[in-house]
Amino acid sequence: MIASLCGRLTDDAPDRTVIDVGGVGYRVTCSQQTLTRLRARPDEVALRVHTYVREQAITLYGFHDAAEETLFVLLLSVHGVGPAAALAILNRVQTGQLLRAVADEDPAPFQAAPGIGRKTALRIVNELHGKIPDTLADAAAPADPADSARTLARAALASLGYRDQEVDGPLAEAVRLHPDADAPALVRQALRRLRAEPA
Repeated sequence: MIASLCGRLTDDAPDRTVIDVGGVGYRVTCSQQTLTRLRARPDEVALRVHTYVREQAITLYGFHDAAEETLFVLLLSVHGVGPAAALAILNRVQTGQLLRAVADEDPAPFQAAPGIGRKTALRIVNELHGKIPDTLADAAAPADPADSARTLARAALASLGYRDQEVDGPLAEAVRLHPDADAPALVRQALRRLRAEPA
């Protein structure tokens, strides 16, 4: 099984990329958080990989750190949660926030993901409560509210079809001018800037 990859990006899709490792391209599906980090240094990338094997396909899922990969694998252990749902959850909320939600038995953050209703969210926190490794305690530490709002805003803009490269500038400017704004407010501010830019 493939556990990690180091190489350079050779493709740029909304939810996946191709990493060239010594002339061999590996298609890897990633969360928006991981893709953002990879695209910051496209010529020198490294990521952890979870190899998901099904009857008719082998899919590689990539993660920028152990906490995100561990949470992804834990989500897959929940009845009714597959890779698409697990990735949708990671796209909506930061890993640390999700780990805290499990520890606090709070289903709300999981419901932010499309297709995850209250029943499934409750099942996630119930089945995962007490299963979070102690090694991930740092990842579950309280996060900077501004970072959380920025992550949620970026995910919302991605769901509207905007690419990371398009939103980086407008979103950074929105955060600079409105550091205490929540995610919906940042989305509105970023959209104003995106729509004002010439085609």
